[in-house]
Amino acid sequence: IWFGCAWHGDEPIAGGCGFVWNGEFEMTWASSLRVHNSLAPNMLLYWRFIETAAERGLETFNFGRCTPGGGTHRFKLQWGGRDEILWWYHRPSDADASTPNPDRGALALGPKVWRKLPLPLANAVGPRIVRLIP
Repeated sequence: IWFGCAWHGDEPIAGGCGFVWNGEFEMTWASSLRVHNSLAPNMLLYWRFIETAAERGLETFNFGRCTPGGGTHRFKLQWGGRDEILWWYHRPSDADASTPNPDRGALALGPKVWRKLPLPLANAVGPRIVRLIP
């Protein structure tokens, strides 16, 4: 597993991680502090992960899964990524067998509410809630 961090002076402003397997690196998660978006720290972060993968002789840089048409998808396409159809599997607890979409319905409400919580509260309840998310 590789971890990376983009810094602005003494402040960490973006971070990401991924894993190496079978000749490729797959970026599984990255995020930056919104207040620093004008500096484009995720661009630096991705560039460094790509550079490291190339230096180590990996054949493929896999940008990871995302929802087509979303902001993450657009970000990945600007790097020259190409779409590859992958199936999402979900075992519903009820009769609804549709694929969950984090941009719609109840799944979209959670992140909107979560962003408004005070940080100490989010840190206190987060570990308990995450165990309940499929």
